[in-house]
Order: sequence, then C-alpha cells, then structure tokens
Amino acid sequence: MILVLGAMREELACFSEHFEFVDGDEWNGVPVNRMRYKNLELVVAKSGVGKVLAAMVCQHLIEEYRPEAVVFTGIAGSVNPSLCVGDLVVSLDCVQHDLDATAMGIERGRVPYTVYRFIEADKGLVDKMRGFSPDWGRVHFGRVLTGDQFIAGEQRARMPYLTEELKGDVVEMEGASVALVCRVNAVPFVLLRVVSDNADGNAPDDFSAFLNRSSSHLAEALEFLFDRWG
Repeated sequence: MILVLGAMREELACFSEHFEFVDGDEWNGVPVNRMRYKNLELVVAKSGVGKVLAAMVCQHLIEEYRPEAVVFTGIAGSVNPSLCVGDLVVSLDCVQHDLDATAMGIERGRVPYTVYRFIEADKGLVDKMRGFSPDWGRVHFGRVLTGDQFIAGEQRARMPYLTEELKGDVVEMEGASVALVCRVNAVPFVLLRVVSDNADGNAPDDFSAFLNRSSSHLAEALEFLFDRWG
C-alpha cells in the first residue's frame, strides 16, 4: 500500500478521475480515502497546510496503514530561475529552510543535535520518475525547501540563503516535515511538486483553474510512478 498526501483538497481533486475509489474514512477531520490503481492499493489523504499538520497526519497514517512508501504531492513556488510555471519538481532531497539555530553555531536547516538536515528522498522512487516526459511541462530533479511561510515579493528578497546557502529549487510548506517523519519511521518517500509561481507574488491569474490542472498533472505523474512499481 502506498500513502499519497496533499496539503489542500484542490491538489487532490482530480485523483478520483485517475484512481478507483474503494472507501472513505476520516480522522480528526482529515479525509482519508482508500483507492486503487491497477493492482496497487492507495491511501490518499489531505494533510492540511504547514509542517505541524502534515507531520502529524503522516505519522498517524503510517501507524494506521503501514505503507510501503509515502508520496507527497502539490504545488510549490520556484526560487530557481530556470524553472517555469507548470514544471514538475521531483525531490532529490529537502530541508526545513526556516529551522534556524545558526546563533548556536548550527547550520541553517539542521535539527539541532541530530543528523537531520538535507533529507534524501528514496533513490528507487526518484529513479522511477526518470523518463517521465509530459506534454505540459518539464521535469526537474532537485531540492525542495520547506517552511511555515508563504514566500512572495519583497520577503523573498530578504531570504538570499534560500538559493545562496541552501541551493533550493522550490519552496513549499510541508515536504521536509513529512520527509523527517518518513526517515525516522524508515519509510521510503518522494515529493512531487508542480511549480505554481516564482515565489514573487505573481501566481497565475486564474489560480483555481491552475490548481485543477496541477491536480490532473500530479495524477498523471503518479500513474507513471505506479506503472513502474515493483
């Protein structure tokens, strides 16, 4: 069984058009759907926005369903100028950009007194995405930055470390927290993010329509991943 997470309902909305619904459940207001793709069993759930909610939901669902892998899907803002709106980023690794204990002599993004900083996605899952070449955007393998901040406009200009120090490609609000939960529980994971904007406050004019397209594109990416499973 594979656990698929997304922060917002809209990011998961088109999955029902690609995967067979089996049954639905709820945990503390979190919708949890059992689905199927060919011979693969899926649990698809909305985590909610932000690191705490995403980590909490991921931990509960790992304990409840014992998935063989976790895939976090959704949108993200680009901080890499070579990326365009609509491109797909597959995580090689991820880091919490807002975890800052540098005043203690600890590197930005490192959980103090641990080995956890740049958390690598499962190589096998990453490799399964190689060769994916959709007609709606390019595929980039890179670093995902996570923080409890929606980064846009002048705020980004005050955060040069996103690219200069952390060498990030996209920013979002859940991935590295889910990655840490997966690493501690020894569950393979990968993050799939569609670029929605350039983290500069200039999102697509019809953002609702873009979210719907992104959900469909993410479902297509998942189908590619699942077709290469096993």
